[in-house]
Amino acid sequence: MSEIPESWVEVRFRDINTFVARSVDPSVYPEELFELYSVPTFPTRKPEMLFGREIGSTKQVVEPGDVLVCKINPRINRVWQVMAAKECPQIASSEWIVMRAPGLCEGFLRHYFASPVFRELICDGVTGVGGSLTRAQPKRVAEFPVPIAPLPEQNRIAHKLDSLLARVDGCRKRLDNISGLLSSLRQSVLAVATSGELTREWRKDRGIRQLWREVALGELLTDVRYGTSKKCAYEPSKIPVLRIPNVADGTISLKDMKYADFDEDEKAKLALLPGDLLMIRSNGSIGLVGRTALVSAREAGYLYAGYLIRLRPDIEQVRSAYLSVFLESPASRACIELTARSTTGVNNINAEEIRGFQVQMPCLDEQDEIVRRVDSLFTWVRNLEVRCKSAQLKVDLLTSATLAKAFRGDLVPQDPNDELAVELLAKIQAERSNTAAERPLRKAMTKRKGKDVSDIGKDAIKAVILSMKSKTFSFDDLGAKVPGDYESLKAALFELLDEQKPIVRQVFNTKIQAIQFERVTS
Repeated sequence: MSEIPESWVEVRFRDINTFVARSVDPSVYPEELFELYSVPTFPTRKPEMLFGREIGSTKQVVEPGDVLVCKINPRINRVWQVMAAKECPQIASSEWIVMRAPGLCEGFLRHYFASPVFRELICDGVTGVGGSLTRAQPKRVAEFPVPIAPLPEQNRIAHKLDSLLARVDGCRKRLDNISGLLSSLRQSVLAVATSGELTREWRKDRGIRQLWREVALGELLTDVRYGTSKKCAYEPSKIPVLRIPNVADGTISLKDMKYADFDEDEKAKLALLPGDLLMIRSNGSIGLVGRTALVSAREAGYLYAGYLIRLRPDIEQVRSAYLSVFLESPASRACIELTARSTTGVNNINAEEIRGFQVQMPCLDEQDEIVRRVDSLFTWVRNLEVRCKSAQLKVDLLTSATLAKAFRGDLVPQDPNDELAVELLAKIQAERSNTAAERPLRKAMTKRKGKDVSDIGKDAIKAVILSMKSKTFSFDDLGAKVPGDYESLKAALFELLDEQKPIVRQVFNTKIQAIQFERVTS
């Protein structure tokens, strides 16, 4: 932890967390409406409103102001704050670590848990093999340091961060919109290029009145050939083999290359030449089937795998680059996807179907002009994309820098009149101790004197339940009347719940948002 102002204090996560887990099985209350904070809905920042019958597993009960820190794949920065209470119970997935800190500013804590310092701590030492299987360990998180500012300063910091980060988030959304607009612009360029609109003035200036003609793709090719089915491996001493991952954005990518041995006859049949087109012929994603890439001189002599088809254009009739543009146009993509779509999950297009595609054909000079203009416009788009990505990176860095500045104490000024953080925590601790004295936590039951629950027997526990004045009672109410330790009593109580004709059942008290038990009357 970096140095903090003198008026601040550093404590452990667990020192300020009063959350005690309480679970509920929503399916027990099928017609009850719940407000669910789940990990998949976090990006929307809106909890789900679901009936108990729609929720398939036990959840933890949360309260307004609780701060939720996601423990699944913590490299994704997911921190959420439970909203103001509604009429329905508020529950959360067990994949959240819950922070409840009465007397402290929840917004201050929420922003700190999203800050670079805390993210570095929580991402260090996760368990699991990777990705969505990694988990932060709650016991480790409980020991993490948390800086605490004086309460007025906490509120000032939270308010300032809410304002600044809202503006940053707005900037991020606008940049994301630009990325989408540039993608749409690419498609528009391809559409006007292959409809003749892009070069209409060009034709007019040259007095060209020749109409475009429609030609079957097969008539423009000298060869259509499937790739090799030979198994490839990472052995650079052999011949490079291009695969589906190497067909990207209309060109060949040489990332993640594989290799294989071939005899002279195979090399003669499958070796690529500059100007060849490689097309993906089969894939689970309909968006990939029919995607093409133009082979350059760099890939000459390479071979290609079986899920690709090589199209070799007749250079006397068509420019390879124009054919690549045409096959990537929206109209061609729609035709290819309609032809290739399958209900089996594996979409496929074969050589005969490819030969039958209709191509809009201008003269060779106009093909050259179309390719030139498309290349020029795409270069402009790529430059904008680079600038956009650079701006997005700066926005991300700005968020991290702002949070780091806030929790060094540099974002807002300190007020010497503010009560020191150490004094604030002392008051909170005193109030907590008084509350604990009035309402002992369940953990106090773990060391009670007397016989074990197992020694008393379920019949005796049944008798206690039947003798209780109130039909509805809490676990603590029962524990006060039954000697023994907490875990044994809990195990015995759940055995009673599972009996064929139980004398007790779980209920959810919506007023106090807590699990209780109810005596069953015959």
